[in-house]
This record gives sequence, structure tokens and C-alpha cells, in this order.
Amino acid sequence: MNIQAIQTYLREHELDGWLMADFHSRNTVAVDMLGLPSHLTRRFFYYIPANGEPLGLVHNIEKAKFSHVPGRLTPFSSYKMLEEGIAKMLSGAKRIAMEY
Repeated sequence: MNIQAIQTYLREHELDGWLMADFHSRNTVAVDMLGLPSHLTRRFFYYIPANGEPLGLVHNIEKAKFSHVPGRLTPFSSYKMLEEGIAKMLSGAKRIAMEY
């Protein structure tokens, strides 16, 4: 995955970032792009900002499956932590593309 090319595209289209979301490997685009196994059981979110380091929000149970994914990964273990993590991840973003 070419993060720099994606970020260039986002800036050219005046997007603040691209958010990918998945649950149970149903979003094959995100799973394939991130090179993940096809059997995931927990939710994950991966955000590529137009500028800066990509951010991931992954469940504690499956964090080892994301060790090769570029960017800063934040583990969560509760729905409250997930909600707070998404809010923090997208803080300041106004216009995003979303993959779900």
C-alpha cells in the first residue's frame, strides 16, 4: 500500500482523510489493502490522514495480526474505548472518505 500516493490523492480531492472500517473481515477492500488474514473476529478502524501518520484502532485480542500495518496502532478492549478512539482519531477532520 502506497501511503504517500493515497495522501496525495486525498489532498488533490480536498479530503481530510480516508477511514476504513471492518467487522468479521466483511470489508474485503480494507482487509486486502492492509494485508490482513481473512479471518478477523473484531472491529477495526484504520485512518489515513491527508497529512501525517496513519492511525489504527484495533481490538486487543487481534492486535498481533496488525503488527505489519504502517502507522500508529491503538488497542481497545471495550466499546467505550472504541468510541473514544474513533473520536480522537477523527478529531479535526471535516471531510473524509470512508471504506466500510
